[in-house]
Amino acid sequence: MALTGYLGVSGLGSDPFILGSGYRMSGVIYGASRTKVTHITDGTTNTLLFGERPPSPDYQCGWWYMFSPVTIGLPYLPVRGMRGYADGSAGLPAYGACPLGPYPYTRGDINNICDANHFWSLHTNGANFAFADGSVRFLAYSADSVLPALATRAGGEVVPGDY
Repeated sequence: MALTGYLGVSGLGSDPFILGSGYRMSGVIYGASRTKVTHITDGTTNTLLFGERPPSPDYQCGWWYMFSPVTIGLPYLPVRGMRGYADGSAGLPAYGACPLGPYPYTRGDINNICDANHFWSLHTNGANFAFADGSVRFLAYSADSVLPALATRAGGEVVPGDY
């Protein structure tokens, strides 16, 4: 196991029970994903795989496990929907004290436990994201309105080229 500052992008939301109908699976990286490149019909240059998010101040969020008891022996990488919700992931009751969300892509505070519910970084003005085409790009916080479209693999959204 290891502590990581990166999360897989699971799609739009982080909890299908809150959002309703499988939003968790609208991205590429999620539990037991079998997503193939051919499933990324939005284009690999327009689809996010991973993004930055520092570990929570109590180090409860951000752990990657090679064999996790949560996933019954399967590798486990933390994931988050682009519009994160305080969903109590991994049975962490402290996160239930956070506002439900959704959380925008915005600057966070390393000491704020609720900032574990969204993508952000310690860099000034944005964070790095890995795309399905293998590229890594720094996305400014001003790109918040575009990130939901980039989080889906087959949503058919139009993504402006100037984000």
